[in-house]
Amino acid sequence: MNKQESLSRLSPRGNRPVSWRISIGRRQNLNRELKLSVGSRPRADDLLNMVETTLNSPTRNSLNCNVKIASCPDLLRFARIAILALALSIIALIPLLAQDPDKDSEKRGATIKGKIVPNEKFPIAVSELEIKLLQQVELPQPTLPENLDKMAVADREKWWNEFQRTEAGKKLQAERQKLIEAAQVFDVEIEENGGFIVYDVPEGRYGLRGRLDKLIGQTKYAFEVFGQVDILKEVDEVLLDPIMIMVTPLLKAGDSTPVVKLETFDGVRGIENSDLKGRYVLLNFWSIDSPPSIEFLPTVQDAVTKLKSQQEITLLSVHVDPKREEALQYVQQKKVKGWHGYAGSWDHEMVTGFGVRGIPSLFLLSPDEKILMIPEEFRQKLMVDQSNLPAIILDRINGQDQPKPDSTTSTPAKK
Repeated sequence: MNKQESLSRLSPRGNRPVSWRISIGRRQNLNRELKLSVGSRPRADDLLNMVETTLNSPTRNSLNCNVKIASCPDLLRFARIAILALALSIIALIPLLAQDPDKDSEKRGATIKGKIVPNEKFPIAVSELEIKLLQQVELPQPTLPENLDKMAVADREKWWNEFQRTEAGKKLQAERQKLIEAAQVFDVEIEENGGFIVYDVPEGRYGLRGRLDKLIGQTKYAFEVFGQVDILKEVDEVLLDPIMIMVTPLLKAGDSTPVVKLETFDGVRGIENSDLKGRYVLLNFWSIDSPPSIEFLPTVQDAVTKLKSQQEITLLSVHVDPKREEALQYVQQKKVKGWHGYAGSWDHEMVTGFGVRGIPSLFLLSPDEKILMIPEEFRQKLMVDQSNLPAIILDRINGQDQPKPDSTTSTPAKK
């Protein structure tokens, strides 16, 4: 028997190349696995003349080594090269075998899967949104005054501003900033269909945040995504419910008054844009469930009363929550003046049309159905002194205080 015949008998199953695949991996709560599979041997005339070793790591917990050998006329040389390649491959896999599976599992974190759903009324390509997953950290709090719950909003803000200027306040702010900078941030890549996946998220609480400001017609809108995700230690995967894009008009002074259409508390009549035409209107959104907005009502009442001798202004208070009877009872007991409208929901057309996201929210409207002043402007000016509201309103009506060109409504959290 010659050499050619001997080699042919060693590989009777055809002329496919030899292929060894070494697979070393782990699954959660299982021991390591070592598998060696050997493919068919080649014919003598098709033995390999080179050895290619490839290492690849498709996941964090497994590593595959493929050893391929193709035509070599010398069987002895072929065997030597194959053994050397196999040995080198196994050596390369030793560090993975030495890893602690429990320790590696802790590093791996959870996978978050979700989907962003566009707003039907204002559809946009969801891929336009820049969304991030932000780790929420518990920030240290200052020692608060014992009478804080009895302090007016302006007094609370005054105390906080003064505290921030003290050494204790500066130290607290530095500690907070350090924690915020150390928090983990994940970029969320959105697919065309709105789906997204975030890998290796450690245990903790996270906020999903994204925003895009876009001009549609004559109005600029904020397209926003909000969500909160809790990652527990034992969780490998989190499936989120569909997340709807919230759309808020960013109104500014000079814009036309949005649609006004709501009913009064007693349901006897409705209030519409035509009722406001020819009047200066102070529009106040509030709720019986919001202590800050209830606390603000007397300030608004006093302002309208003081301005009566100089400028007639109609006060329109709009209740945004569904507790109709309780709100009506409060208005009657406190003898709150003005017109009282009932929206009953944060999704009411008038609430969303004015872009109300927090209360109290105060607007000043002109007789020609234009917005003269928005909540953010009121908030900034009232931080100095709430009793100054009548002068703030009068200065804007008389043109002594002009709105800033880039001034638009802010978007605080509800209530």
